[in-house]
Amino acid sequence: MTTERTFTAVHLGPVDLNSPTGTVRVSADPKLTAAMVVVRTKDDTGVSADAVNATRFSNESDGTLMVRVPEIRSTTQNTVRRSSNGNVIVTQTIGTVHAGQRITGLTIGSDGTMTFGAGSRVTLGDGTTIGSSEIEVLVFLPIPAALRLKTVSADLEARGHLAAVHFTSISGDITGGDIDQLTVSTTSGDVDVSRVSALLSVKSVSGDIEVNRYEGSDAQVTTVSGDVEITATARAAGRLQATSVSGDVDLRGSAALDVRASTVSGRKRIR
Repeated sequence: MTTERTFTAVHLGPVDLNSPTGTVRVSADPKLTAAMVVVRTKDDTGVSADAVNATRFSNESDGTLMVRVPEIRSTTQNTVRRSSNGNVIVTQTIGTVHAGQRITGLTIGSDGTMTFGAGSRVTLGDGTTIGSSEIEVLVFLPIPAALRLKTVSADLEARGHLAAVHFTSISGDITGGDIDQLTVSTTSGDVDVSRVSALLSVKSVSGDIEVNRYEGSDAQVTTVSGDVEITATARAAGRLQATSVSGDVDLRGSAALDVRASTVSGRKRIR
């Protein structure tokens, strides 16, 4: 069983999405005349299902489709899997812990048995999940259209040619995508995009930044402790500014650009 809701824009315009956790997948579809957003979870009951059902949306006068997924509070999820060398790996996701609540200790045996602080034991098979499933958001955009996403820890996976993406996160990553204009503000999330063809603006504290094909005319990339790696093509022009305090800065194919690169204690390479 699953819980799923679909929201459709009335007019051609951007999507403005708030989704605190989970995964967001965005793609462009030339057959669409307006944006569509699908919010879903594998659960039919519980806090994730409740969050999907409580999701709000509105069609704004400027054509923007606004979608607001509420925060999931006080939920713990453990997923058990076995690595290639046979070790048992438990990934634990814990929601907001409020005053008066407590998280007990957990011991994991080599056979997948988990012993909790109170002495209770449970044995789980590969892929077993305790707690609520994550929320997945699918965003389908017409061409051209843009996505504005604000999140705490949700990862953004971009596919296809996107006109513009504005991504704000605490720890969520952004990957993939052929994006004309990319704007990112994150604390510890990583940026790993396939191509940027116009504007690139990234501000990060500790996340790594990688652009595999930069073909734009203005790039400003700043991080404190993350690494910066940008590969420019012959189509790139204008200014390329990359700054880090303790991370490495590696710029390839940038000889013809107005490069302004600096790092205090990291390694700088301009090729």
